[in-house]
Amino acid sequence: MGPSGGKGGKGWAGGIRIRNRALSTKPQPRSFAVVDKSQIMEHAEVIGADGVHIGTVDHVAKGPDGGERIKLTRTDSPQGPDGEGAKHHYIPIGLVADIEDGKLRLSANADVVADLFEEAD
Repeated sequence: MGPSGGKGGKGWAGGIRIRNRALSTKPQPRSFAVVDKSQIMEHAEVIGADGVHIGTVDHVAKGPDGGERIKLTRTDSPQGPDGEGAKHHYIPIGLVADIEDGKLRLSANADVVADLFEEAD
């Protein structure tokens, strides 16, 4: 069958019509969160997919790209014996896989998430 029949013929690939369209290369802010961000509460514990503690939510903030991210409190940040050097860190909101018993469970293990930390200024 040809294009009008739905199979084979010019412009068809496996029964799907292919059209030549220019795709936009302009970056778009994206949020991949699958949970309702309004459920993310301040001071909620953040754990990795492996159950390891990662940090504590300070709040949800806008990133430089317009997407949202979670700002963690300084409490869990590496610091000196007198508390100096503690900094806020951000993690992408899209890593939140689930919220269970007030805890944010991420889709990645804690060691992977630590590599994704963005340090606050």
